[in-house]
Amino acid sequence: MARPNNTRRKLAIASWGPPMEGNIYGKLTVDVGRALEWLAAERERTGQKVSITHLVGRAVAEALARSPGLNGRIRFGRFIPHETVDVTFLVAIGEGADLGKFKVARADQRTVGEIAAELAAGAERLRGGEDAAFEKSKGMLRMMPSWLLRPLVHWTGWLTSVLGVNMPSMGLESFPFGSVIITSVGMFGLGRPRIRAFQNGL
Repeated sequence: MARPNNTRRKLAIASWGPPMEGNIYGKLTVDVGRALEWLAAERERTGQKVSITHLVGRAVAEALARSPGLNGRIRFGRFIPHETVDVTFLVAIGEGADLGKFKVARADQRTVGEIAAELAAGAERLRGGEDAAFEKSKGMLRMMPSWLLRPLVHWTGWLTSVLGVNMPSMGLESFPFGSVIITSVGMFGLGRPRIRAFQNGL
């Protein structure tokens, strides 16, 4: 069996397993014709490279701000609300060979343009190897054997995402994925652009 050749694949292998939570999956098809027209006009007006991904991130943030009962995590059987609405976007690195994340804090209070600008700057740092936390966590993943990664990922994920523990020495922050994760998969040749949102902590 071939050895994993990047941290993304190694992490996927180490963390794969049967579902342990009562997740509910759904699919929603939305007509975005008017949204695309608005984005084109906004790009023309501001010169910013706003996209459907940024618009969806802002819309999801607004939805969570209006529905605080969904913006939180489960800790010891109790729902604990997040203090802010933070949206995490997944970023493809090295033409998809690796995957990083960038969190936009208080996304419900940002404009689509502000989200686009902040995400572009964060993605540039990730792709240029200038994000210190990401580089630190990636180095740790590379050193660990896959069999040890599974319990490590589980417990560090629980400590950071449920208890909110900050682990700068490992390149991990408290609530690393914020309230929700947004990933756009349209660039992978799946026909129409598709965006998926995964709520974190529930």
